[in-house]
Amino acid sequence: MQKNSPFLLPYGFVALFCLVLSVTGCDQPGKKAGAKSAPSIAAKDRPPIRIMLLEHSLAEDLKLRWSSFSEQPIEIEKVSVDQLAEPLSDKADVWIFPASLTGEMIALNCISPLPNAAVGKPFDSQDASDGQLSRSVTEQWPARWRSASRFGTSLIALPLGSPQLVAVSRNVSLKSLDPLDDPNNAVDDRSSIAVQAWSKILADSSGNEKETASQDRMKKLISSITHAQRDAIVDRFLWIASTTNAKRRGLFDLNKLKAKLSSPDFVLAADALSGLAARFPETFLTTHEEAWSSIVSAKGNAKSIAIAFPSDTAPSNELDNRNSTESEALQISKIVWNPTGGLLASVGKKTRQTSVASQFIEWLSDAEQRNTLAERCSGVERWPVQPSKSSIREDYRLYQSLNNRDSRMEQTTLSIRFHSARKYRTILADALLEIIQQPETSREKLEECSQKWNALTESIGLSNIRPSIEQATGFSQ
Repeated sequence: MQKNSPFLLPYGFVALFCLVLSVTGCDQPGKKAGAKSAPSIAAKDRPPIRIMLLEHSLAEDLKLRWSSFSEQPIEIEKVSVDQLAEPLSDKADVWIFPASLTGEMIALNCISPLPNAAVGKPFDSQDASDGQLSRSVTEQWPARWRSASRFGTSLIALPLGSPQLVAVSRNVSLKSLDPLDDPNNAVDDRSSIAVQAWSKILADSSGNEKETASQDRMKKLISSITHAQRDAIVDRFLWIASTTNAKRRGLFDLNKLKAKLSSPDFVLAADALSGLAARFPETFLTTHEEAWSSIVSAKGNAKSIAIAFPSDTAPSNELDNRNSTESEALQISKIVWNPTGGLLASVGKKTRQTSVASQFIEWLSDAEQRNTLAERCSGVERWPVQPSKSSIREDYRLYQSLNNRDSRMEQTTLSIRFHSARKYRTILADALLEIIQQPETSREKLEECSQKWNALTESIGLSNIRPSIEQATGFSQ
């Protein structure tokens, strides 16, 4: 049987086919297809970046400024802590949230570690020295930003701000606190110095006015107190506690994971807080910005103390009085404490747009965006060397010299930013308000508070919350 011979193309046809290929070209392995074969999608036609704002209102500013930067659409949704639940993580490419809720965000699988592409660049990068250029961007962040941006050993977010608390006074000396300004941890027993310091401050601040008048104002403020004001009271309590040995020992006995709020250091802090709130309700029962404004705008020889930080924009009357003798009469303590109360920006845990989410966060880090957003929200700060309209104010300059002083990160041992932080803070705020109204019950109320904290810890589960507490407070590093 004869075998079939293979079909052969005529030589002329083969030559013609190769000529056509040489003219039109063809895709080869490893080469990108031409633009016509794989057209790129215009930015305005891409899926929107889904941004979740937690507990703050910057939506309109973000939309307006982003639209002038990119055609990439964005969708912004504002949510409250009460709405915060794990299913929300499916909807977010970017989260912008208070640093105090970091533990909660991680526990609910809302955020992931910050990609390198999202860290941005420092404000002064164009004029940076060789030494600065050799350092990473995160190393050039202020120490307080670095503390707020980390959870354990992980860089979890871009820090938009982390203003620190200071004590500021008018006609009351704060010199007794100076020995507690101890960045090198050279003071062995902070608590014994703190007892004497706060006793002197309370004694010096008495006799300001009739007790019944301040008591009436205190009751009125407490009757209409807001969540932000309650949070500020907790911050002030923890600031006072940071002047004692509690700064090194923390809020919990980490062996048994039991709260230590009834220990002598915290009782001292509660007693000092209640004494000052009774004398100065306008600065101890209000937000940090309200308290600062109150003490800066005060007139005459009245005594006043606040534990707070200033807003980046001042009312016109403060700006008008910036050169007055009242401004010069202000004292600011050397002690600063970081409550990690600013805003953070993180990439969503389940985003499918990591690249564009990182681009948005990098854009947030830019000095121009910080400059605008800092005027809208105290949770956003400018770079330390970045000009500010508020710099014409003497009080603002004094504060910023302290706020930007430390270059070394400190452990956030007293910061409540672990899993279920809002619930822990609510329990503590309730106890502190009771103590302010009944000062003689401080130890009893703090013991009850500790028991409620312990019950909350057990309900969450020790194995669930232990890593969060250790990482949030810096004891896991």
